Amino acid sequence: MKGLALDAKTLILGYSRDTREIAEELLEKDGEVIVAIPGATGDTGLFDDLNPAKAEKIEILPVNGSFSCSGSVGRFSLTFTGNGKPVTRTVSSIILADEVERKPNFSLYGVGASSGVVSLSQVYEFIESGSGPAKTMLSGKRIAFFTGLAEESNPVITEEVMRCALKLQQEFNRQTYIFTGNLKVAGNGLEALYRQTKKAGTVYMKFTETIPDIQADKDGNLTITYVDEIIRETSN
Repeated sequence: MKGLALDAKTLILGYSRDTREIAEELLEKDGEVIVAIPGATGDTGLFDDLNPAKAEKIEILPVNGSFSCSGSVGRFSLTFTGNGKPVTRTVSSIILADEVERKPNFSLYGVGASSGVVSLSQVYEFIESGSGPAKTMLSGKRIAFFTGLAEESNPVITEEVMRCALKLQQEFNRQTYIFTGNLKVAGNGLEALYRQTKKAGTVYMKFTETIPDIQADKDGNLTITYVDEIIRETSN
């Protein structure tokens, strides 16, 4: 967004975990924001607890029909359908914040989906609703997260893993472990979140040369065997 006039209107198109964060960042810089949510028929409640002063500078619009855009940076003309009515707006910039499609990378660790192996998205679903495929797995007392071992991690996933671990520690009384390679905590607030998880009881296992071996029995119980790279002994 470098070079854009933040005091002009910005359109955020999409409804994802990033939508509110982006909107708040723009509002902090005195920008005006329009959030257009494809497929919505009304207010989603995403900004219900927003500060009233900021709420005056944000407009939430459903998009449940055609959408067209013309113009260039600094002046885009938008026309779309919201609740069966034509809507037109002019904005200086457009940000796409749609949910990214994710696919579990179980195969990188030699495992498949089971009662004991679920994706990060499924853990989120359980934390937010108390249901979903992760419910059975999270009935156990010890939960292990794998990130950045078979391939390079990224700060977005790192943050989500740490937030899930923190929730499970504090609200669900589960012992959590994070098995990781190069843990990237350079993003905004990630170092503080890392310290918070450790204080809550999350145990970090870091690897640079090896990858833990995961074996599942017929009941879906998992055994994780790894070489402690500091003392050079095998543990599980």
